[in-house]
Amino acid sequence: MIIAPETVTESVLTQPLLALLRRFDAFGCIDVLAPPELAPVFQAMSEPDDVIENDIGIDRIDLLRRLALARRIESRSYDCAFILQDNRMAAIAPWLARIPTRIGSGSGAVLGMINRSAAGNGGRGKSVADRFLAMAFAPGESLPPGIPVPQLAAPPAMTEALARHLNLDIGKQLILLCPSSELGPTSEWPVRHYAELAALITLQWPDLAVGLVGRPRDRAVGTQIALLSGERLHNWCGQLDMAQTLALMNHAAAVVTSESQYMHLAAALGRPHVALYGAGDPRAERINASRRSVMWLHLECSPCLDAHCKYGHMNCVTQQMPAQVFAALRKAMRFSATA
Repeated sequence: MIIAPETVTESVLTQPLLALLRRFDAFGCIDVLAPPELAPVFQAMSEPDDVIENDIGIDRIDLLRRLALARRIESRSYDCAFILQDNRMAAIAPWLARIPTRIGSGSGAVLGMINRSAAGNGGRGKSVADRFLAMAFAPGESLPPGIPVPQLAAPPAMTEALARHLNLDIGKQLILLCPSSELGPTSEWPVRHYAELAALITLQWPDLAVGLVGRPRDRAVGTQIALLSGERLHNWCGQLDMAQTLALMNHAAAVVTSESQYMHLAAALGRPHVALYGAGDPRAERINASRRSVMWLHLECSPCLDAHCKYGHMNCVTQQMPAQVFAALRKAMRFSATA
């Protein structure tokens, strides 16, 4: 059993671990316990046999419901649980279910609910995907060669019903812009740049549709981009659940993202993709690069990994010009057409 992590990005980066476990035991059972909002990410992977939804919040004890969940888990007779949350609550159900081997880190190990600590397996400098992968090995053991990058092989389909719901002409090619960021202002490409890019796209490719995808907090940013661009853009920020997001992104001809969960989704889906890096470091990622163009200025002060620019100039994002990003987008789409 895999106890899913807490975020979309980490959920995507779980897939190489599942692929490795499937390689170890092609006919074994791999189930994932995940919150409902993350379940579609795991359902889009080919490795899990079942995705069990768990809507008990990570910050709630709710012992009665956890006991009921433990009984449900115990009935499946798992041999091992990989607990990918650094949260003591995540270890309660596998412990109560008496799963013999419970692998994880954090407070669960201190309290005895985890009996094989992964604390020594993942260090600083390793990507999240590699830290998860290391949990399948003894501490200090090296990862084998040929570990795959994250892949979502079975995303939901873009149906006619969903297209109608989104007011999308399914016959038109679609480019998605994802202004959402997770690190902070230093990973946010400016609104005015996104607006200029949208205008360039509609000028050069008038037959294409352009949409904005993000979380609810990105709704206002999406509105600003649409207004500044002067074009008719679809603003879907905050209006899609995860299954709809995956279907829409997999349908897109290309995707442009800041550093965010949408960057990882686009890469794992294998979409032609331009990734805009500011304070982050693309070299630290285990990510699908076959259809990906990385925009990173590699300034002297970058990567700083800070949410706010200590110099105040934000050059790592502001100096990435829309014309350069548009050129990278054209290149990514040409590669897709000939791949």
